[in-house]
Amino acid sequence: MTALLCTLGLAASAHAATTYNVTPGDAASLLNAVDQANTDGDDSIVNLPAGTYNLSSSDEIEIFGDGTFTLNGAGARTTIIDGGGGPVVPGIGGTTDDSLFYISAFDPMLCKSLKVISCISPANATISGITVQNANADEDGGAFYVENAGPTDMATLHLFDSTVTNNQSDDDGGGIYNEGTLDVKRVTFSNNYAEADGAAIATKGFNEASSPSRGLQPQNFAITTIENSTFTGNISDSDTGCEGGGAIEQENGNTTIINSTIVDNTSWDGTCEQVQPTGGGIDIEAGPSSIVNTIVSGNTASPGETDSPGSRVQPRQIRLSSQGPAGPVIPSNCSVDPSTEGGNPGSLVSLGHNIESATDCGFTASGDQQNTDPKVGALGNNGGQMDTMALLAGSPAIDHADAANCPATDEIGTTRPQGPACDVGAYEVPVAPAPAPPVTPPAKPAAPKVGVAGVRRACVSSSFHIRFHIATAASVKSVVVKLDGKRIKSTKRSSFTLSINSKKLRAGRHRLTISATDSAGQTTTTHKTFSVCKAAKPRHHTAPRFTG
Repeated sequence: MTALLCTLGLAASAHAATTYNVTPGDAASLLNAVDQANTDGDDSIVNLPAGTYNLSSSDEIEIFGDGTFTLNGAGARTTIIDGGGGPVVPGIGGTTDDSLFYISAFDPMLCKSLKVISCISPANATISGITVQNANADEDGGAFYVENAGPTDMATLHLFDSTVTNNQSDDDGGGIYNEGTLDVKRVTFSNNYAEADGAAIATKGFNEASSPSRGLQPQNFAITTIENSTFTGNISDSDTGCEGGGAIEQENGNTTIINSTIVDNTSWDGTCEQVQPTGGGIDIEAGPSSIVNTIVSGNTASPGETDSPGSRVQPRQIRLSSQGPAGPVIPSNCSVDPSTEGGNPGSLVSLGHNIESATDCGFTASGDQQNTDPKVGALGNNGGQMDTMALLAGSPAIDHADAANCPATDEIGTTRPQGPACDVGAYEVPVAPAPAPPVTPPAKPAAPKVGVAGVRRACVSSSFHIRFHIATAASVKSVVVKLDGKRIKSTKRSSFTLSINSKKLRAGRHRLTISATDSAGQTTTTHKTFSVCKAAKPRHHTAPRFTG
């Protein structure tokens, strides 16, 4: 392994900053950089160049609260961290030991020390410009686990400009399991799987500092913010968690969704919930959530058996989850459990300008559109570093978002708005700039006019004078006079007189050519002719005749 290049003082913060430049494509170099960042006592920056970093199934990238941690990838299309897990096969279970990224609220180095009372030290991580794939954990959080050490000591993950795809969890959160503070901007979640709930993101307000209370006390301190992100092809099996959330699930917490696209996700089973079917796109079990400028469409559920009235837990038909959905696939975009059981009802508040393909999300605020086909394309490369779902021609999402909640760009960096208003969802349709009006060249000034006076109609036999005058809107650049093709005068004057001695010319017709050129480059040529008289023959006197 090539040694890491460590450079001090490159980031301005309350601490000194240490920068680690990872060897391209070298997974051991990446792990070494993170290990050093966790113990250097400084804010840390890890620069990850383009390449594929293949980790083994036992590797875990642990980030502790040793100053802020920043990992900068070279772009999601070229910087790939592979968790080393097997392909996502529903029902098979995790093939790696732990979550790929573990954003911790505890510092294990402090926990091992006998000199400290508490080892609580929440991490604050910012990760951008990467693809995380093939993490297949046998616990919560396939790709990312964000931990807390109680309501006031939460780890934080900022995940920007990235792709989370083909990851799996044996429990909740195939993409991300969040118990702390999660900030997701411009991220695509595709084809992730959770054996329980929240295939892309599961938010849980469990107090890890008080294990006996986990899941028993309603606490909404876990915060998830999602902006300009795409969710598609994610599946929650829910045969262990029961709650659903093919893309997004919350059980105690507070989730905010802004300008995102949540399309074609699925929740299987989930039959122990009072609200049926469980949300194939969004499932809010407990705690508040809000949504604005977002598309929720084409999500489905397969609930299996139906609960008996008043029962929270019912037997379900026995099946292998690898066999796929238990019951018929039905449309299901959202489910919200408003019950007060546990003292923490779920809620999904529309802040307006959302589009849903049905009515189960309850979008009835200003600008909302229900039973509406958003007309989005398949996930694909529409530019930028992340695959997105482009809006097709005639989409009702175009120019329909609320400007007050509209981010400055879309998921792939296109400036918003492109039209009179922002578009709903993670993708902004680029509008070609209006063609520039044709440039009309300035009108050319009139060509010079050449006036000639003094040329006689009758033949001349002596010297005579010809007057020239050049009339032009521009200045005179040159005037050339030729006599019988030979230049006899060149001037820049607009008026002048020329004397011609006809006695030096042969008798007959002669041709004057006058060419005047103005400062605009326009030339006018005029011809004049005159005649020189023939010389008179001398008279012969007859000799006198004498007769005689």
